[in-house]
Amino acid sequence: KRGHEDVLPFGSHINSVLCCVCGVAMVPNQTMRCAQCLKSEVSIIDGISRQVALPRCRNCGRYQRPPWTKAEPESRELLGLCLKRIKGIGKDVRLVDASFIWTEEHSMRIRVKITVQKEVAAQSVLQQTLVVEFQIVNQQCEECQKSFTPHAWSSIVQVRQKVPHRRTLIMLEQLILKNDAHAKVLSLKQTPEGLDFHFGQRSHAQRFSDFVGSCVPQSVKNSKSLISHDASSNSYQYKYTILCELCPVCSDDVVYVPKGHSSRLNGAAPLLLCHKVTNAIRLVDPLSLRAWDVPPADYFKRPFQTVCERS
Repeated sequence: KRGHEDVLPFGSHINSVLCCVCGVAMVPNQTMRCAQCLKSEVSIIDGISRQVALPRCRNCGRYQRPPWTKAEPESRELLGLCLKRIKGIGKDVRLVDASFIWTEEHSMRIRVKITVQKEVAAQSVLQQTLVVEFQIVNQQCEECQKSFTPHAWSSIVQVRQKVPHRRTLIMLEQLILKNDAHAKVLSLKQTPEGLDFHFGQRSHAQRFSDFVGSCVPQSVKNSKSLISHDASSNSYQYKYTILCELCPVCSDDVVYVPKGHSSRLNGAAPLLLCHKVTNAIRLVDPLSLRAWDVPPADYFKRPFQTVCERS
């Protein structure tokens, strides 16, 4: 026998009727059917898609929302992205609950269990549950397409430090990775004196140059070269170059400061120790332990010489 829910009304003043299909006592509604008969005869999940394709970039791992968005496995962002791709959920069919079902990480599939409700008659709401499977389809986002296409960049940031050891440049690389400043970089090229960062837009290159200047002392030079010119529409296309020359003085270097170098170094000894290099150069007198901060503008106006380096 089929089990039925106890739908008898609470209180004797409410009338009860018999279901027109199975004859179980129930609270009267427009369909005159109990909950179990409604579930067996009416389906509210027929118009909901069970198989959905979910595009994902193979290189950067972002999902197409649009725009391309980063989402961790079984995260709230990924769940919202999946629910927006399910067809059949709207005003009539209302989403009540959704949760992930565990799948193998390399199966390229995501399974989501959803619960929906729909009012099938007056004061008769039916609730059902189903599982939707998302098939991950590998694609390439626009930024990754540009990174694999030569000469697709429009701006380049050249970071240079003209010293043999380049300790400041190594520290800058760690800061770039820590702060995720390389998110907009299309490609990276290593040169004998530093690195070249290629960007798709000029604003991204300028923002990266400002980040480098906030971390280490630098001297910036801007230039541009004409690529093409349309005389009919009077439009020009340029490629921009930003040269960031880092300070050659590194931490633990002994520097010679000439007399009368600047007003900031009045009373300083000729030989000072470079304690650290941030957005300014911190010099320390090893005898008196006095410290001075030299801004990048003062240093590049009158650079002082390194007489001893750390091995």
